Amino acid sequence: MQSRMLSWFWYSNLHIVAVASALLLGTHALAGQKLSAWYLLLACSGVLLIYHVDRAFLRSNEDVRNAPERLQWYETHRAYLFGSSAIAIVCGIVAALQLPLPILAYGAVIGALGVLYSVPQRAGGRRLKDIPLVKNLLILTCWVGGVVVIPLYGDISPKLLGLLATYRVLYLIPNLLVADWVDAPGDVTKGEASQRRKAIQKGITVYLRLAVPLVGLITLMLISAGISWHLVLIDVMGLIGLVWILVRHAEWTPKHVVMMDFCIGISMVTWLFWILLG
Repeated sequence: MQSRMLSWFWYSNLHIVAVASALLLGTHALAGQKLSAWYLLLACSGVLLIYHVDRAFLRSNEDVRNAPERLQWYETHRAYLFGSSAIAIVCGIVAALQLPLPILAYGAVIGALGVLYSVPQRAGGRRLKDIPLVKNLLILTCWVGGVVVIPLYGDISPKLLGLLATYRVLYLIPNLLVADWVDAPGDVTKGEASQRRKAIQKGITVYLRLAVPLVGLITLMLISAGISWHLVLIDVMGLIGLVWILVRHAEWTPKHVVMMDFCIGISMVTWLFWILLG
């Protein structure tokens, strides 16, 4: 029973939707802005669809090597995949009809980038996700754009918008690095995997050297911008957890990726505390 529940949590992509919701709500709490329920619905629907397309409908050779259990789960839960995709499409359309045109236009750009991430530009060609640096920059652009820039642009000062965007970049990088490290053996040949992991390890070292002072600086800047120090400290706990996972381990497994997702989910607590503060 427990194993089945964990499989549903990990393979259904619903936990990615939960992470997106947490980041959206937590970021709006820090900004002191109420999140549009329609935008939340549109974002969650889009995230679910994009991850279904990437992981289930456009499966690739590296998926066979990196996640055979996930592919097997998809084979036995095809009704869920098609049903949830249909529901996401309907919910996305309904939500889109309630939102201003500029938000839809920028949201369409994020959606298009999400599709380009997984689909080859020509038959037999490389996908954007096959190019390591481009892959990570694209993921960061989509997530930070969808969580911070699009919903908050025009509602807060450009300075605070840039500060929150930078903060969320720091929040997301550890997850990207560890996920790349875990997937490296299946993405490339054995010899290249070792080189890829060494490069990722260097990236983690650089991140840790920069993150510690930057986290302290951004924390002070967020508080000086008028954000409640209670909210800032609660939200920063998630980032501290992410950094701890990087520091504590020399090698990582899919379990560490799940742990990082939970750390990012702490942003939901930020939002709940903001609601309690009134």
